[in-house]
Amino acid sequence: MENSIKKTLLVSLDFWPRVGGVANYCYNLCLGVKNDVVILTSKTKESFDIVAGNNLKIYRRRLLNKYVWPKWLAMIFYAWKIAKKEKIEMLWAGDLLPTGTAVMFVSKVLNIPYIVSCYGMDILQAKKSTRKKNVAKRVLKNAKQITTCSEYTKSLILALGIDKEKIKVIYPGIRVDDKKTKVDVDKMAVIKKQYKLENKKILLSVGRLVERKGFHDVVGMLPEIIKKNPNLVYVIVGNGELEEKIKTEIKNKKLERNVLLLSNMSDEEKWIWFELCDTFIMLTRESSDDVEGFGIVYLEANLFGKPVIAASQGGVKEAVVDGVTGILINPGDERSVTVGSITKLMTDKTLSQKMGQIGKQRVERDFDWSGSIRKLIEMLK
Repeated sequence: MENSIKKTLLVSLDFWPRVGGVANYCYNLCLGVKNDVVILTSKTKESFDIVAGNNLKIYRRRLLNKYVWPKWLAMIFYAWKIAKKEKIEMLWAGDLLPTGTAVMFVSKVLNIPYIVSCYGMDILQAKKSTRKKNVAKRVLKNAKQITTCSEYTKSLILALGIDKEKIKVIYPGIRVDDKKTKVDVDKMAVIKKQYKLENKKILLSVGRLVERKGFHDVVGMLPEIIKKNPNLVYVIVGNGELEEKIKTEIKNKKLERNVLLLSNMSDEEKWIWFELCDTFIMLTRESSDDVEGFGIVYLEANLFGKPVIAASQGGVKEAVVDGVTGILINPGDERSVTVGSITKLMTDKTLSQKMGQIGKQRVERDFDWSGSIRKLIEMLK
């Protein structure tokens, strides 16, 4: 049929059950077109090729090999082989480099069009090398269409001289009706008692424990924050390379009673902390080769009716509406601005609830995955 979706092969280094923005983005979009998409992704500990329960057909292969050059050569072979086997009509590169390069090669060999998804950091990293920048431009120029996770990421691609008509912004979404966002009240009561959180104000951060996320900065400000908010507890949920550094900072500043650092947490537990918290904060940093392309975690906090505090950079400015769903902190602002913003939301219950509720309504209205999936379907016709 003329309006039917072309059978598509998604090639992505990151996909469920891995965690992260790219894996989450591709996985949720695929769920919306599951009968028309086949996935080729990196091999994990799981040996299965079919994800039980949702009918997604997934081929898991070793796509990178450090003993050959280029190390992603196997990706071309597997993509070509599966495309032939599955009678693929459209290719989809889930990330720019090196996946986009491999997909471009297969596209030329099989004479199949392809689309490519970009997120922001991938563009900045490609620009660090003249060779990679030229390859990225070639991949983007030869693509039928390009998806970006934000207008910010779109602007990075436009700066490379790519035709704006082929770029479509498809925001990450949230499954607002998903059962996993229904909090177990009994478990929440147990957690609250376990960590002695009665009559406490909870400031929450969720994400990878890496320098760019800015959690270490918040810990550094905490003595000033606690002076103005003595009943505050800062909860950090995540895993990563900065875990020991953050633990050391907590110990050196004698903040053991005011900071909880929690790792290896299930989604169910994460939702409980979103429900428990009063304010969410993540002050991401932008560098020459790394940036927050959007910031879905801010929407997750808003979905639970909580106001957010974020750094005004990258795609974050599209995830958070300053003064409406949260507060944006300019990178050049003094620490006192951040401390004051936290205190404002912690003490002004009316303002906090208003921002949280407006944020919740915005997420439910504008960021359900169904809208993003409809845009993808149009691209795959």
